[in-house]
Amino acid sequence: QKELTVYPDGKAEITTEPTMGNLPKGTVIFNEKQTERIMENKGEVVRTYENGNVMLSDGSIVRPNGDVLRPLTPNDPTYQMIKKFEEYFAANKDAFIKPAYAMNNAAEAMKTVIETINNNNTMNRNEVNIGDIHLHEVQDVHHLSKELLLRFPNMLLQENKRL
Repeated sequence: QKELTVYPDGKAEITTEPTMGNLPKGTVIFNEKQTERIMENKGEVVRTYENGNVMLSDGSIVRPNGDVLRPLTPNDPTYQMIKKFEEYFAANKDAFIKPAYAMNNAAEAMKTVIETINNNNTMNRNEVNIGDIHLHEVQDVHHLSKELLLRFPNMLLQENKRL
């Protein structure tokens, strides 16, 4: 029964019969099936990991269960997608910042609107002022604030996209 033993320093040995000994922490022993799969890949062990994974000289990773993970190549669709992602964000560094900034502005505007409505409602005056918009004799201030919360952020985002 052929087994591959990989030591923490990357050195490896193959045993063909049961062997007993003191092994340093981090030593990985692959069973016969796993060893066969590693040997089929004809890779030289370059590095071992605490979780039992082994990196071979071709860049592939062999897991303790024998699964082989191959490195991405330029022909791989995942590799191409990653490159497109990197190119896009290199050219559009603020792609996440602009929407977040717009939402922050919307939240600040909503806070002002809600404070105005609450203040006006507390003083028992049915009046709402939003910038240049003045509403007098608002019958249902609570309903107005709900509608503003529902519609105002989207309106701000649409306006921001026009800019």
